[in-house]
Amino acid sequence: MKQKLHYLFTLVLLLTVSTAWAKDFTGGEVYTKQEFQYGKFEARMMMAAASGTVSSMFLYQEGSEIPDGRPWVEVDLEILGKNPGSFQSNIITGKAGAQKTSEKHHALNPASDKAFHTYAIEWTPNYVRWTVDGVEVRKTEGGQVLNLTGTQGLRFNLWSSESVAWVGSFDESKLPIFQFINWVKVYRYTPGAGSDGSDFTLDWTDDFDSFNSDRWAKGDWTFDGNRVDLTDKNVYCKYGMMILALSPKGQENFNGPVPIDIDESTQAGGVIPSDVNTATLNYARTITGGTDAWTVCLPYNPPTTNLAYYTLESVSGATLNFTQVTSPVANTPYLVVASANTNVGTALATEVDFSAAITNTGEIDGYVFKGTLRGLAHGASEGKYILQGNNKWGVVLAEKTSVYIPPFRAYIEKSNGGDARLLDTAFSDGTTPITNIRTINADGTEQWFDLNGRRIAQPTKKGLYIYNNKKVLRK
Repeated sequence: MKQKLHYLFTLVLLLTVSTAWAKDFTGGEVYTKQEFQYGKFEARMMMAAASGTVSSMFLYQEGSEIPDGRPWVEVDLEILGKNPGSFQSNIITGKAGAQKTSEKHHALNPASDKAFHTYAIEWTPNYVRWTVDGVEVRKTEGGQVLNLTGTQGLRFNLWSSESVAWVGSFDESKLPIFQFINWVKVYRYTPGAGSDGSDFTLDWTDDFDSFNSDRWAKGDWTFDGNRVDLTDKNVYCKYGMMILALSPKGQENFNGPVPIDIDESTQAGGVIPSDVNTATLNYARTITGGTDAWTVCLPYNPPTTNLAYYTLESVSGATLNFTQVTSPVANTPYLVVASANTNVGTALATEVDFSAAITNTGEIDGYVFKGTLRGLAHGASEGKYILQGNNKWGVVLAEKTSVYIPPFRAYIEKSNGGDARLLDTAFSDGTTPITNIRTINADGTEQWFDLNGRRIAQPTKKGLYIYNNKKVLRK
């Protein structure tokens, strides 16, 4: 059996595996099938927090709990729910029934249940080092480190300890609670041969677009001092997250929404727009004057009053051709034009399924029009471009660093490699005009646009207009 233990008051409980499965609550645990000898283990997480609970990331040698004289080998990073504004680091050595621990507590700001942090454990023959968001918070050299022999696997679990002195009184009213793991990176120990001369070389990354059963397994056990049964029913891999839950038995479920990793988004060069409520992923946008154009992808059928929706039809050289859609549907990317005094979007209920497949246009002349409900950070080399308006049609070119595509937006993706630059002429604000827009009225006639991308019935003044994919000068 694979589990993580603590004795009462000394924070480590002697293992007695229970097979009764009669507990009133369930938690979740995942662990790598592979064990490692040394390395760096990094995870981007928002932790669970309720008094009486433990939300963790740790290294553990399988079989350490067996009381046959073998060594106990473990390195911990734990959030004690009674104080989510800190975490506990710990090394456990010795043997079952006679463990040696070295707990220390470290402040976290923002609190672990209010924001994502990047947590890392480095394990080498000479030291163990804990970092948060790239900053060292503890380094232990020699001593216990020398007793961390053999291999350890990487594990995450969410459970409830019965030790009030350690984790606080259990608060059942807070359930269910969730631990969100955005991504995990595992690095091999390569002294001096890593990036920039570091001791670690990236081995693999898991972004949790799906559950990799070749890499991970799910816990299905319990132990004395644990208020919950660990079960695969409380491990979810969806919405681009690994999610561990702690819930009343029989109520294992996750309806979302998932939190947005705002800090990572900021680091990626993006800003969460004001029309997205990051706490609930609600979307609402109000146009009070003039006309605006931007992209949208909503998990419900979009409203149509004073709004026109377009989908990508073709790419011709430096021109993007869009066709109007009269009945837009959920989970589909659109270029949208809004008239003045228009409200777009409604509050999203918590039961919205953010795992719903995003419909895209498929490959069109080497490009794909896609949408994102949760937001998307990406590098410039990935060739993604955001379409947006600000009173003009445009494509925001990817920057040399990373770019953040906000929630409920759409983007163009180059699908066949090569140069992803779509258009040649840029506005002074960095957007690129789409000068040819093919839009069709219900009667099959073409629609007119002025040079700001505003749809008009017929030109009433002299000047340049867009009609039938061409610039037309009305005299």
